[in-house]
Amino acid sequence: MKPHRIRLRRPWQCEAAAQGAVWRRRFGCPTGLGPNDLVWLCIEGGWPRGSVALNGQTLGRWSARGTGGRFDVTTRLGPRNEVQIESETAVAPGTTADEPPGAVFLEIHSG
Repeated sequence: MKPHRIRLRRPWQCEAAAQGAVWRRRFGCPTGLGPNDLVWLCIEGGWPRGSVALNGQTLGRWSARGTGGRFDVTTRLGPRNEVQIESETAVAPGTTADEPPGAVFLEIHSG
């Protein structure tokens, strides 16, 4: 069965960091999850090298632009959540503070 995707679009918040930028977005837990469903947080597109955290817990890192990753967040989701992506390079020219350089979405696999 094809997974269901929920794209985390605007509004994002971006702030400068010592080396790079930090992107944050809050979202609610998807409704209707069954006991055997899996939820992955997926990072794709033009993100520079960096790391991702959910609710203050680091999920992982990637070392090359555009590689991103997939992270199992099934047991880490709460009613309200915050994803934080730290890029190790500054925000690219032309990128706005509410539109990140790559895609971020939840992918739900029914079990």
